[in-house]
Amino acid sequence: MNMKRKRRDEQKIKIVIAVVTIIFLLSSSIILFNTSTDDEITINGTKFRGENDYYVAKINGNNVRFYSLPYEASYLNISKAILEKISNSKMVILTFDPDQEDLMYIDFIRFELAEELAKKNIYPITGITKESSIYQLPVFTCKNASSYTPVIEFFSSNKTNIFMNQSCIHIEGKGPELVLIRDKLIYGIYGLI
Repeated sequence: MNMKRKRRDEQKIKIVIAVVTIIFLLSSSIILFNTSTDDEITINGTKFRGENDYYVAKINGNNVRFYSLPYEASYLNISKAILEKISNSKMVILTFDPDQEDLMYIDFIRFELAEELAKKNIYPITGITKESSIYQLPVFTCKNASSYTPVIEFFSSNKTNIFMNQSCIHIEGKGPELVLIRDKLIYGIYGLI
């Protein structure tokens, strides 16, 4: 009888050890593999919160989405004149050639830029540079630019560049570089660069 009791006690101890081990392993895996979106980083006094594939910063009461942090886009040069032209406008025309490459990226940044401009009370108008059966948008080119209403024209290019010719702002790039330009513009418009 004493032997049976000893075996039962040993089995209880083994079960307790197994349960404690399982609880420890589960707790550890939750801590190690936590995919929390509450990661925050502060850069120059602005807090960026990681969410999915982007960052969100609360700026002047607006939740502003970025796909890169300021230092990741620091190599891109955007003149103060371009930032002032956009920031001081009540309306901006965003346009692109519907037959060029990288339309997925161009469409994405056009939409995202329009959304952020609207938060700053800059009315965005979107268009295309020539008629298209795919895009049912009005035709706008740099000829439509004025000192009050600049045109931002997007180009797919192997060269990453942003420059202004009178009131027409040219954004050139390919793929993810276009997203970096979008972020850099938004950083500038909100005065973070």
